[in-house]
Amino acid sequence: PAIESAQATDAAGEAAFALGILGWSLAVLGDPAAGIARFEEGRAIAERLRSVEGVALAAFNLASMLDRIGDSEGSLAAAATGYATAERFGVARTYGGLLLGFQAKAEFVLGGWDDADASTALGLRRGATGRAELWLATNRARLMTARGSFDESAALLQRARSVEECLGGTEFISPLLAAEAELAAWRGRVPEVLALSPNTPMVTPVA
Repeated sequence: PAIESAQATDAAGEAAFALGILGWSLAVLGDPAAGIARFEEGRAIAERLRSVEGVALAAFNLASMLDRIGDSEGSLAAAATGYATAERFGVARTYGGLLLGFQAKAEFVLGGWDDADASTALGLRRGATGRAELWLATNRARLMTARGSFDESAALLQRARSVEECLGGTEFISPLLAAEAELAAWRGRVPEVLALSPNTPMVTPVA
């Protein structure tokens, strides 16, 4: 009803937003194809409106949604395409950094560690800010932990934690906690692992 109402009143921006929420819901409820289709409808509206934020947000949410349902290859493709768009639209430090974070996460999961290294380094080097800096630092820290570079990982996690605390709570708190636990476990610091809260909720980004 919300989508039909928005379309009926020529509220294209609201319709695109509603399609994004519907797409996310359909995907996590078990119909990713339908979810992606709704995302594409919303993105088409944003492109027609020439809304930089709308197009960038659609790309971010698509990569995030595909990551959430475990489609790393799909998330990688969506993030890479989205980053190219974000760079073209001049939002590489914000939405672009977030997309590079998802790209790096997928590359890490799929075994492309050198690619994940390059993606996170690029995003941080280009001055990612806010949530983008947090997300990139978290994913780079996971890579450094896996490679045995524990001191570098710790520095990155401290950086990510500082941003998280400054922002006052983001959707990336659970991945940050997981990365902190991984590092503590590899260092053999069991009390630090136990001290991390296992019940921190994951916030679903839909806007």
